[in-house]
Amino acid sequence: MLQKTGFLLVFLLLIPFVLKGQPYEVSCKERPLNKLLVELRERYDLHFSFDDGLLSGYSITIDETFSSPETLVEALLAGLPLSYEITGEVFVIFPVEISPRRKEYLVKGQVLERSSGEPLPFSHVLIDDHPLVTDLKGAFSYTTFNDSLFKSKSIPSGVLCFGHNFKRRPVSYTLSDTVGL
Repeated sequence: MLQKTGFLLVFLLLIPFVLKGQPYEVSCKERPLNKLLVELRERYDLHFSFDDGLLSGYSITIDETFSSPETLVEALLAGLPLSYEITGEVFVIFPVEISPRRKEYLVKGQVLERSSGEPLPFSHVLIDDHPLVTDLKGAFSYTTFNDSLFKSKSIPSGVLCFGHNFKRRPVSYTLSDTVGL
């Protein structure tokens, strides 16, 4: 009697694990996702909530076996702008808004002395009111996400160039004698 009770107890404890371990097989080619989910609902008694019109626009090709409904749904939605939440026993599938990647604009160039062609290190360059200082080779670069049109100017020691090496004569100023008070 004790042996039968022990066997029954082990059997009852293992039933949930056996039932949860049921394989979920999916095999289809170019099938609309909404139709596939309806088929899976009927075959495996899964519950879904989704926008039928939205999911009809996604075709799925898959031939796999899954150990859980979660891994099945994740595989079906992989690479699509869709996500899901489980509410109770219902898989709620919804669109995920993908933010557009901001376009990046790069401006780079070199400031050179006009007559000798020598780089002008530490020259000041202004691009869209953003101050820059050239490196030892007179080079600079500036990245922005705002616009592809730039206002630029170089400060006395050189001239700004975009992809070219423009040259300029050095600028010098003679200061008159100054008297301090």
